[in-house]
Amino acid sequence: MNAAQTPFVEWGSSEIRLDPIRLEALALQKLHRVERLQWLHLSGRDDVVRLEVVVRMGRFPLSLAVEIGELRILAGWVGFRLLRVEAPGGIGVPFGLLRLALERLEQIESRFVAEAKIVMVNLTPFLPRGAAVSLNDLRMEAGVLHVFLGPGLLPDLP
Repeated sequence: MNAAQTPFVEWGSSEIRLDPIRLEALALQKLHRVERLQWLHLSGRDDVVRLEVVVRMGRFPLSLAVEIGELRILAGWVGFRLLRVEAPGGIGVPFGLLRLALERLEQIESRFVAEAKIVMVNLTPFLPRGAAVSLNDLRMEAGVLHVFLGPGLLPDLP
């Protein structure tokens, strides 16, 4: 195998611990091209992750809090089970409203399985070319995000 075929980084299954605050800042920086996404915050407990976002719908900002579980990444797509969607004040929001909000975000491809409340979002435009990443589990414990990766590789630096 020559150097051109050897990945720059390759890993087996592993656990990574992330600071959610710095992850939020990085996500906002990387998603700056998504003009309608204005703010996000990540929190949670155990295997439930809570994501609070402000999305501009027309001229008005829309605040949503989404609780998800069973988060997985495979072949450049992130998938999760939607546990709860809330408007300001903790008011429950129908699954269809989240679907509408995601469909209106330009440059983000998504798929939905409404009866199972499963959402899939294509991350490949945001990943380095040729990256192979899989996620086996995600947990929030004591303010730290624990990411359990499956095997993967990065062919070259972005």
